[in-house]
Amino acid sequence: MSWYVDNVEIRQTDDYQVIYTRDGWCRLVIRDVMLEDEGEYTAKAVNEAGTCISTAYLTVLRTKKLTLWSL
Repeated sequence: MSWYVDNVEIRQTDDYQVIYTRDGWCRLVIRDVMLEDEGEYTAKAVNEAGTCISTAYLTVLRTKKLTLWSL
């Protein structure tokens, strides 16, 4: 299983982790998502039966910082 963002292969790091589940799923986990993580993500699986590719676009929205004031 290979993962790509904007056609560049993703290497597993502390920020990007690939997790395989017992029931056969493979997930890409992005920790501490930032605006720079926005883009087209592709999962590519290859075996003797062929190739399967799935692509999705990740949109990252800014959030407002909340400030709590003590009274």
